[in-house]
Amino acid sequence: MGKKNRKNKAEQRQVSQPPTDTSEATQEHSECINESDLLSDVGTSNSNAQLATMIGPRAVPNIGWGATPAQHSLKMNYDTNLSRLCKAVGTDGYHYMAFPVGGLVRATYQFPEDPSASIEGIPPLKLPDVQFDRYLWETYITGTISPWIDTDNPNETRASASINALRMELKHAAYLGLRTVIVPVNRINCKNLLRVVNHFLWIAVSEFNIVLLLPSNKKHFLDHEDMEDDDIFNFWITIRSNLKNYHSEKLSVGLKLVEETMDAEFNDSTMYSRWNGEPLNLFVLTAETFKFVPSTTNLNSKMDYMSVSHKTLITDLCTAPDAQKFLVAPDSQIWPVQRKQIAEYLTPIITNAINSRQLPSEENWDITLNDRLLLPMETIWRDLSSTEYDSMESDKCKYNLYGEALTKVLQSLSITFNHGIVIYILGAGRGGLISVCMEVIKNRIQVNLHNLISIIAVEKNPHAVMSMSYKNESLWHRKVRIIEGDMRFVLNDENLPKADIIVSELLGSFGDNELAPECWQSSLPILKESTECIPFQFGTFAAPICSPKIRDQLRDSFVSVFDKERAVSAKFDKETGRFNYWRPKNWYDHVFVCPMKRFYEVAPPQHIAQFKFPKLNEDLSNDRHTVVKYDIKHSCEINGFAGYFAAVLANEVFLSNSSHFRKGRITCSRSWFPCYIPLRDGIHVKGGTELMFYFWRKTSNIGTWYEWRVEYTVSLFHTYFIS
Repeated sequence: MGKKNRKNKAEQRQVSQPPTDTSEATQEHSECINESDLLSDVGTSNSNAQLATMIGPRAVPNIGWGATPAQHSLKMNYDTNLSRLCKAVGTDGYHYMAFPVGGLVRATYQFPEDPSASIEGIPPLKLPDVQFDRYLWETYITGTISPWIDTDNPNETRASASINALRMELKHAAYLGLRTVIVPVNRINCKNLLRVVNHFLWIAVSEFNIVLLLPSNKKHFLDHEDMEDDDIFNFWITIRSNLKNYHSEKLSVGLKLVEETMDAEFNDSTMYSRWNGEPLNLFVLTAETFKFVPSTTNLNSKMDYMSVSHKTLITDLCTAPDAQKFLVAPDSQIWPVQRKQIAEYLTPIITNAINSRQLPSEENWDITLNDRLLLPMETIWRDLSSTEYDSMESDKCKYNLYGEALTKVLQSLSITFNHGIVIYILGAGRGGLISVCMEVIKNRIQVNLHNLISIIAVEKNPHAVMSMSYKNESLWHRKVRIIEGDMRFVLNDENLPKADIIVSELLGSFGDNELAPECWQSSLPILKESTECIPFQFGTFAAPICSPKIRDQLRDSFVSVFDKERAVSAKFDKETGRFNYWRPKNWYDHVFVCPMKRFYEVAPPQHIAQFKFPKLNEDLSNDRHTVVKYDIKHSCEINGFAGYFAAVLANEVFLSNSSHFRKGRITCSRSWFPCYIPLRDGIHVKGGTELMFYFWRKTSNIGTWYEWRVEYTVSLFHTYFIS
């Protein structure tokens, strides 16, 4: 399982003196500043700009201002009076400040023009931590690296000096307690840089997140002529592949939108959508992004518009508002009034982009569940908790669809005084579907026919049966017959009435992974020729995806947390009266469920298997074997498959856990998270590749399991090894 077969290997301006920042006070002030001190200086204006300050409650989107030596006069002495600049920037509508870790003075240093000259005069670090409380450093300051640092400079002296300087600044960032440090990648050949980054990821054990900043135009790499692959996305994949044990909470990537004319891959939505699966947590916007009339050097200039290509890119890739930041960092002079105009212009654009992705069903959603791998419920052998029932019963979309389906089925059946209707609810839980049935009968069935409809609920969880019995006494007037026990055994009672309608929500995230077909077959003793089932069939679908954040958990968490003594499944042995416990030998061979947010779907879902509710005297095999072909348009990495299902509840009434079907109008993701089917090793494929996915569902006397493997064409990326 999870195996792969590799075949067909293939190759693969001139800046004038910046204006004085007149919005800031000029007095010297160097003692420790706490949050209440900052708040008292903001003022009491009711304007939106004042309310959206960096020291007030953090808002979405998270927009920051990047300070550079070109913007500010060194006479302002911001390295030891950073609070002045922070208050001014916060008042203008920004939520955080990006500032050189070593200070602005150190950031102005440049190597001598003569390559053979000795390296002297590098300014020392000058950013004391006692300016702020620790909390303020953590929350409102993002560190940047001095721009002259070039760890992979061909000149060994300069490279060595840069390596030492980078280590020193990263150590100081850890001392300050910063949570994020931005490290630009200036060269394609960057093994020295990656070696330092790897040290701070795993040896120095720093607590900050390192953001490797890549340009949106490859010509901004100092050695761009050495690129063997023109795709910057592939370059990033190579970087994180070399940093094999990194976690996305420790290392992420940022894009610097350097020009209005970006590389082709950033102007084609089918190509830049690949970044949705990556830990893309930062967008850096430069002077080229915003257009002023007459110009940024004129005090009376006004914001005119934003680069269309930049606007499109950030709105399309703004998919994780809880993690993504936007940083405005012009490398040229800027007036305070213009800085404020940028914030006022940019905030509604990003806010609208975020709001457009918030589905109504996501209200009050626990975002800590996003991209979190979970073991399937496996209700066939495990009883659910009250919390899990709460989650499923909050899915209004699901119950509306079931109510609509039940109405259609009842309308198709003739209810007479001679022949009533018997409705079985299999796996009734705490009675969510019973409430749906009661409402349909009350509102859509004639009053004189109510007593002709019998409801029988079957549930094996004794705790849920207790709650259901309480509801039966207090809400349902004892109109429900409750049978406690496993449907695979209790339905064999010959005295049970035959079913006219069977209703269940026993589907799993991948449709059949909770053994829905086997549970359906246990209802054969209560079937008759005319029995209707809701749902009466479903299909399973899978799509190749890339999601490093999900794979990180599989590698780092599950292997260590779940030891060999812990089981994830069990089968009851009727002869011995005991459970036989089971766990996978390799966690990559297990199927998980996950509310996926940060992932890239490489190709649309393809049909895998179909299951139908059995008919009387019909013995169907639940084994399946499928070979599916996916056409990969652009080079990318694939580390697993997303699994979905789509069920037919009744005629023209459908239900699914994917927005692919009927444009998401039938998506019930609160009840069924998508399924994640991992590969043991992430695979690199090039554009135009055919990916073959082989999938088996197998059954035997000892259980039911999946097997899968892939075949693909290898994409040879240019590699940059850490020695």
